[in-house]
Parts: sequence; C-alpha cells; structure tokens
Amino acid sequence: MAHLAISVPFINSILYIIKHYGKPYVPMKPVVEGMGMDWQRQRAKLKGQFNAHIKKLTIKPSIDSQPTMFLCLALDNFSDWMQTICPNKVNPQIRDKVIQYQCECYDLLHKGWAKGESNQVPASAPEERTPLQTAVNRITGKYGLPYQAIYKLIHCKLGTKHLNELTERQNAEAIDHLLARVLDGELLGKQDGLPPPSRKPDYNYPVETADPHDRKFGNAWMTPRVILDERNRAPEQELLEALEKDGFDVTGAKIRIHAMYGITQQFIEMQKELSYAHQLTSRLNNVINNQTKERGANIIFSGKDKGLAYGGYPKRRLG
Repeated sequence: MAHLAISVPFINSILYIIKHYGKPYVPMKPVVEGMGMDWQRQRAKLKGQFNAHIKKLTIKPSIDSQPTMFLCLALDNFSDWMQTICPNKVNPQIRDKVIQYQCECYDLLHKGWAKGESNQVPASAPEERTPLQTAVNRITGKYGLPYQAIYKLIHCKLGTKHLNELTERQNAEAIDHLLARVLDGELLGKQDGLPPPSRKPDYNYPVETADPHDRKFGNAWMTPRVILDERNRAPEQELLEALEKDGFDVTGAKIRIHAMYGITQQFIEMQKELSYAHQLTSRLNNVINNQTKERGANIIFSGKDKGLAYGGYPKRRLG
C-alpha cells in the first residue's frame, strides 16, 4: 500500500514525512542527496547501524504522482543518524549545507509532521476497534464465514485497506453495516452477498524458505549474519505480510521481530569488539612471556674464545 507523503520544503530540496502505523518516518534518499552526500554509502550505514529503525515503504509524494519505494528512517532516530556525520570529513563544498541540515532539518521535519497530523482525521486507537472485532468474531463463529471475507466486506464499504485506517466514526459505521446485513438475512449460512476471496490463503513456509543463499554443504549454521543477510529469505516477515494482507493485525509480532533484528545486530558488533580485544590480549601475553624470561650476557669461560660474549658485550647506555 502506498503512503501519502507530507511534503516539507527545505533549502532547494523537497523532503517528505510519512505515517506508518501511527509513527512518522522520513524517506532518506531525498535528505542525503539534498545534503550533497553519496546515497549508497549512507544507505549502507542506515542498514548497518540503524537496521532496527528503518522500513522500506512505498510513498506517493502527491495524489497524482506514481508510487515510489524509499528506505525510511523513524523520525525519532533521525537526529541520531545526523550525529554520525562529521562535517570536517565531508567535501568542503558541501560542508556548510551539511551543518545547516544538522542544525535545522529535524526541527523542520517535526513541525511538518505536527502540521500534517493536525490536518488529518485521526485513526482510531486499538481499543476503539474492539467492538468491531467482537462483532466480526461473533458473525464468523455463528455463520461459519471466514474472517477475510468479513473484513473485505467492511473495506469495500468504507474504501479502506486495513483496520488501522478506520476512524472512530468508521468503526461505528462498519458495525452498523454488518448488523444490517445480518438483519437482512444476507449472512445467514451463505456467502453469496460477500465479495469472493481473491486467493486461497497460503501460510506454508517449509524449511527451504530458511535455506541460506550461499550454503555449500548439506547443513549450515543459522548465525546472526545469516539472519540479517538480505540475500536470504525472511520467512518470518513473509508470514506476517501474508497475514496482514488477509486482514490480520500483526503489529505486536512485527515489533518483537524487528527488535530481535536490532539485538542480533548488537550481538554482531559485540563479537567484533571481543575479537579485537582478543587480538590485543594475545599481543600483550606474548610481550609478558618474552619479558619475564631471565636474560643477561652469555659469556664464554673456556677454549680459545675464553672471556668473550656471544653477540658481543652489551654497551653501557640508557634507553
């Protein structure tokens, strides 16, 4: 689903903010290119250091424009990303612009988000959708109808695509619409009045979906790097997307999975630091072993070289 963006003019660029599950996200490519920096390098940094806070989202800069996919960073983490950029290390030609972005961009985006939110009809909170979900559960239980068909009926009526989009008023309208269909006898043991499901749900993700792309033998370690490598399939995400497409709210599961991605990334960074510490301690151990051995001058006390030292006499000097 394409998200309608809030446009925020800044210097000579147009930046955007979009709403995803109630949170503001910033498409990062326009920001990076507006600063004059290399997008590919910053893209790699975002996927490395901010992996738990980014989303690939499709946006429509305006109602009549074509949808475009962007890598988006949560606005809450935007300032943290800005702090990773050192103006003294960038091209002097763009240094002033980088500093201006660091000083002004976040505040401008935050104001744009607040202004855009004030002009929108607020979506309902999860607890406000409880009566509607209760009504759907009762209808499916009593008449044996699939959840997907009931929710599709609601979305067709209201012109929405997900429960998160419903306002408080639309929740009430949806309940009234379902009640009217029940009273008219349209849902009594038949699905003729319901839009047919577009496809049969498929929630099968066998072991092959977790197979690493570069496996060379019959077995493979499922390491943190395998989990985070975007070249491998992510059946856990595919399953959530399939459930979401069929009308289920999987926000809680998404939150936990992406939190685990962040923890896994932290574990990889910790392994790097421990490996470096191991190298340092190994060097220190070698120094200790070498310097604790008793040493001195090796003097010859017999034969023709009597009185000489192997390697010559050490010189008397300090340092």
